[in-house]
Amino acid sequence: MPDSRQLSPPTTEELAAVALDYVAGLGQLEESFFARPDGLQAITRRSALVDGLVTTLFARHFDSAVPMALCAVGGYGRSELFPSSDVDLLFLVETPPTPELARALKAFLQSLWDAHLRASHSVHTLAEAGTLLDGNAEFTISLLDVRPLAGHRAYTETLLSETLPGLIRRERGLLLEQLRGLVKTRHAKYADTVYHLEPNIKDTPGALRDLQAMGWWQALLDTADHLPVADARWPGTQRAALRDAHGFLAGIRTFLHYLNGRDVNQFSYDMQER
Repeated sequence: MPDSRQLSPPTTEELAAVALDYVAGLGQLEESFFARPDGLQAITRRSALVDGLVTTLFARHFDSAVPMALCAVGGYGRSELFPSSDVDLLFLVETPPTPELARALKAFLQSLWDAHLRASHSVHTLAEAGTLLDGNAEFTISLLDVRPLAGHRAYTETLLSETLPGLIRRERGLLLEQLRGLVKTRHAKYADTVYHLEPNIKDTPGALRDLQAMGWWQALLDTADHLPVADARWPGTQRAALRDAHGFLAGIRTFLHYLNGRDVNQFSYDMQER
């Protein structure tokens, strides 16, 4: 399909209007959180707000015939965007982008930046997504939380029903080993203990990253011909308790991000007091 079917970028006035709506929405989310703190609601609502911005600008940059799909991955894919979390995007293409498509992607990302959204992105073919890349276990694990946003639905359907399940069936043992290694390395950084006076709410043993790792582990074990949805991956006998823990930790991390104004996850004495 020719890249000439890409659209013109939004005008300055259109972009300003979209950015104004987005920034106003962020302000309302913060006010709502401090009026009635609910971390899970806050991160879900921020994800939905970002969805609106990303899909609106995607539709203004690309014709529906452009051979590409846009997906959320990582925490954004789980619809768990904390106030200062990275927004991770995956552009899924059939073949490596032509120079024209690469320029269009750059213009789209610039529009996101101009609308006050800082996004990280990667561009991969379906074949690459179905290959365990050396030294990049994090990328494959981030795909366990992939969520379609825009573009060719056939690409994301293939990714979810064929590409990823096939990769997991072929490389399950190695993926589990790599996930175990990532967890052990992170735990070692924090002396392999849950006992910290100023814990890192994201990375300390027993914190949010371990809840996520439990879900990834179960997804790797359970995947046959489809990926299990997020919290359904947790063991049924512990699911209610894990959801409570998730909500508790999410509330603290949301609080930390808002008060620090950036992605700070250290629960310091000062923050504990506040």
